[in-house]
Amino acid sequence: MGLQTLMNKLNDTVKNDGMQINVQHTQIMVIRWDGGGIVNITIDGQRLEQVKNFIYLCSIITEDGRSNVDVKTRIVMAKDVFNQRKELLTK
Repeated sequence: MGLQTLMNKLNDTVKNDGMQINVQHTQIMVIRWDGGGIVNITIDGQRLEQVKNFIYLCSIITEDGRSNVDVKTRIVMAKDVFNQRKELLTK
């Protein structure tokens, strides 16, 4: 069963419950070690936006499945906090 088939079933299910999927706020991402491929997934004829990364539960998820970007971002955040409290810590 492919992703498009699953999306069609999900869309049918939510429609039966009187809801709809907001295509403008729905994104897709392919996760592969060699980088993502391009997919064409649609809902009611509208193509979903494919992204290279997104933030989920404060972690950066990337299409290559690695966490390098997330680790680097957290290091920068920690440096910023340290530098804000540097005077307090060095006295």
